[in-house]
Amino acid sequence: MLTIGLKGLEKAGRELQKWANQKATDMRKAMSLALSKEGFRLMGIVKMGLKKGSLGLAPKARYQNEPADTRYKRKRTYPPLSSTGMLRGITYHVSRQNLTLEVGFRAVSAGTAWQATIAEKSAKGYHWLISDKQRLSLHNIGIHLRETTTEVKVPARDIMGAVMAQEQSRMLTNVRNLFQRKMSGERI
Repeated sequence: MLTIGLKGLEKAGRELQKWANQKATDMRKAMSLALSKEGFRLMGIVKMGLKKGSLGLAPKARYQNEPADTRYKRKRTYPPLSSTGMLRGITYHVSRQNLTLEVGFRAVSAGTAWQATIAEKSAKGYHWLISDKQRLSLHNIGIHLRETTTEVKVPARDIMGAVMAQEQSRMLTNVRNLFQRKMSGERI
C-alpha cells in the first residue's frame, strides 16, 4: 500500500504544474516555429509565382522598351515593366501570442507601404485615368502612350487568393508535420 503525506502530495502537484507549464511553453514555441517555416515557404511561393507568372492570374501587359527604329535608341535602358519591384513588399509575420501567420504585402515600413496599396488595389482591379501630367511623366521615363489613350484598365489580380487556392491543402499538413517533428525533438 502506498501512502503519501500531504506535504509530498503538494510537492508532487507543484512539480506536475511546473512540468505542464514547461510543456505548454515548448508547444507554443514549436507551433510558432512551424508557422514561421510555413510562412517562409509561402512567401517563396508568392515571389516565385510573381516572377514566373504562374499564379493563374490575368496576364500582364508586355511592354517593349526598345524602339523599333534603332536610330532612336536610348542611351539608358530601363528594365521591363514586371512585378519584380513588388517582391520586396512580400513578407510574413508570426504572432507568438495568438499563434497566427500573416503572409502577403504587409506595409511594414514607408518603403513597402506603396506595394501594399498597389497589391490591395490590384486584387480588385481598377481604372487609372491618365492626366496630361502623368502622360508626360511616363513619356520622360520611356513609356510612350498614344494620344487616344485616356485610361488604363488594370484587371483583378488577387495574388494571395491565388496562392491560398493552390496551397490550402498543403498548409495545414505542413504545419502539423513541422510541429510534430519539433515536439519529438527533431531539429527543423
